[in-house]
Amino acid sequence: MVDGRDIDERRRFDVVVIASSTGGPTALGAVLGGLDDDFDLPVLVVQHMMPAFTREFAEWLGQTVSLPVSIARHGDKLRPGTAYLAPEDVHLTLIDRNTVGLSDAPRRGYHRPSADVLFESAAESFGARTLAVVLTGMGNDGTEGLAKIHTAGGHVLIQDEASCVVYGMPGAAAAAGLADSIVALEDMAQRITLLARKRAPRADSGMGKEIADLS
Repeated sequence: MVDGRDIDERRRFDVVVIASSTGGPTALGAVLGGLDDDFDLPVLVVQHMMPAFTREFAEWLGQTVSLPVSIARHGDKLRPGTAYLAPEDVHLTLIDRNTVGLSDAPRRGYHRPSADVLFESAAESFGARTLAVVLTGMGNDGTEGLAKIHTAGGHVLIQDEASCVVYGMPGAAAAAGLADSIVALEDMAQRITLLARKRAPRADSGMGKEIADLS
């Protein structure tokens, strides 16, 4: 069940979860690098990678983007504006709304880490306040987890076919009817930023009009 504590009602989303595979490192660099310095949601990332490359990739991302990037550790507390990358050969999950978890549960569809596992965990912990992103990648990892996010009322962005190296993962999500928005890679960071932005106070508070929900 979703823990309702510490929810900021001015905000539509509280977490961003991203999955990618083939072509993902470049795509992730573009997306994370395009987020503003004041972007303040935690970002959890599953990238399918060959063994022994995760640490180098995390270091490269950390030097390329303005957000702090770290390889996730079990028990890490979620920090605003920080990206957590799934380690090699373990699933990235959420223990609760505030805490990262790692799991050595069996592979899902040949994958560990698996996007399905991360997405299902996000749906359980954050429900409708989950913003999910599927970038270029082979196969269909993530589709089952996206179904849980979709049912919970979260929002799903997928990369468009034209900008993908491989349209497998985004295409599977689209074919299953789970994409709320289909976005070119060059526009993805801006779309995430707009969706993640806090709403202004309500008009009846005397402090301005509330920003309308984006779709």
